[in-house]
Amino acid sequence: MILMAAFLGIGFGAYQSVDQALMTEVLPSKESAIHAETRYGRDGSQDGVAANVWHVAVPVDSTKTAVSITLPNNNHMKVYAISGRNA
Repeated sequence: MILMAAFLGIGFGAYQSVDQALMTEVLPSKESAIHAETRYGRDGSQDGVAANVWHVAVPVDSTKTAVSITLPNNNHMKVYAISGRNA
């Protein structure tokens, strides 16, 4: 039992460290567009986990028409809105 606990602890620690390292590579280094000190559950309770929403601007060639957008294969990245304007 102790050996299993040690094995699971090492595995979970390795997973957490890799997850943190990947998140620092995925998230933009600029300041977040929205920051909340805590998240709220459906019942209005706070869970104490901070939440950030980032704004990322991507320049495109205005002489071409965008047909599709390919996002990286990353479960941590969600797209909530896309807008376009002439620069």
